[in-house]
Amino acid sequence: MLKPLVMLTGHVHESPGVDDIGGTVVVNPGPFYEGRYAIVHISEYGAIRVELGRL
Repeated sequence: MLKPLVMLTGHVHESPGVDDIGGTVVVNPGPFYEGRYAIVHISEYGAIRVELGRL
């Protein structure tokens, strides 16, 4: 079975954060109109690091 390394979501304004669901990292930065964003780093070995921020 194939599964993604990362899933980027949006729309759920009240629940920004990072979670792991079945080995897939799920990223919801929150609403952009509040200046929220996410930067996802994926190493050449598949290691994932997520930075959530606000402008």
